[in-house]
Amino acid sequence: MDQDNAVPSSFTGVVRLFPLSDYVLLPRAVQPLHIFEPRYRQMTAHALADDHLLCLVTLRPRESFATLGYPPISRIGCLARIIVHQQIPDGRYFLVVRGLCRVRIEREITSPYLYRMAQTSVVADTTIPPPTPMHRRIERLLDERLLCNRTARRQLQQILQDDLPLGDLVDLLGFVLPLPAEKKLALLEQSDPVQRAELLVTLLEESLPAPAGPREPVLGADLLVGFSRN
Repeated sequence: MDQDNAVPSSFTGVVRLFPLSDYVLLPRAVQPLHIFEPRYRQMTAHALADDHLLCLVTLRPRESFATLGYPPISRIGCLARIIVHQQIPDGRYFLVVRGLCRVRIEREITSPYLYRMAQTSVVADTTIPPPTPMHRRIERLLDERLLCNRTARRQLQQILQDDLPLGDLVDLLGFVLPLPAEKKLALLEQSDPVQRAELLVTLLEESLPAPAGPREPVLGADLLVGFSRN
């Protein structure tokens, strides 16, 4: 397995938390990040000096999962590895991270640092189904609803042609498609690949308009790359 995609054998489940509002990272997805707050500069420096791992989680302000007086976070996060990093003279970082796997936030732990930390457990896909008609169903749905967007079709075709397992395919599509953060979080929280694929199909049918003559593109040329501010 590509080392960038592997969870290290030394991983203990203790993670540095990087909470973000209205943002969800999914496994296998690659995302640039701009790190400028002092607490997350410290987090980044510690990660780069250690295992290069961060855990991206979504803030959920209306839920009662707050611990240690912090804003509540999603119960499932995405463990990510820093694969590219650059620090500029004023101390900010520009990173590129790759999602590795789902993790369940078992409990937050007292952190001696400026950033939050938690004990987690890896959430593996419950099954690894072989290529199924669901692959073709997703491909047909995307093809018929993205007729007017050549860039989007080209980007998605690259994903569809990689012959990925169903769970990985859904994760990548769920990340790059213009779905609301709460819908992406629902995909992240679903560990069964078949149910995750069925959820994606439902979301696509609800979110992508059916073709009805010329229309504006639903995806942009820069969809796969864009900085997320922390």
